[in-house]
Amino acid sequence: CDAAVKRAALASIRREADMYIDGSSKMAYAFIRHPYAPITWGTGAYHNFCMPALHLAALAESPEDRARYREWLIRSADNTLGGNPMNLSWVVGLGSQTIRAPLHNSRYSKFGMPVRGMQSEGPNQRGEGYNYGETVYPKHSDSFAVMHAFIDSSFAIAMDEGVVPLQAKSMALFGALLPDHP
Repeated sequence: CDAAVKRAALASIRREADMYIDGSSKMAYAFIRHPYAPITWGTGAYHNFCMPALHLAALAESPEDRARYREWLIRSADNTLGGNPMNLSWVVGLGSQTIRAPLHNSRYSKFGMPVRGMQSEGPNQRGEGYNYGETVYPKHSDSFAVMHAFIDSSFAIAMDEGVVPLQAKSMALFGALLPDHP
């Protein structure tokens, strides 16, 4: 019974991971995302949809499958660390082109800078978020290419908010890609 439960669980996880990967492979900028959802509220920078592939990179029975899922995890990490059209790392302090204004109370510390390691939500298709559009030049347009629709400003909450549960997924992904995890 345990083997049957494990097979059923892995088959379900595989269906979800494959849906994300198959859909993402048809889009520009190959990283794991939901193929039917817009890039908004963190889905362009966080690893929201990587968890099924993360499990399969470790648990899939064939080495080829593990390698395939790992490759997509690497692509997703690359997107977060600067392998994206804006050449921006969505994590404060990582990379030479890093975000500088995530929305976080650490900005108001005695150092006046956000804490290193804070990850922002990244590009946002709709440009929503507390009227920051009134403060930017050139004026934000919903017709911008989605992966170019980012404003590095703590007023652009939908792009710059740090979300702890989503950052935990990023930490899990980066940890799984460390050299001591084949």
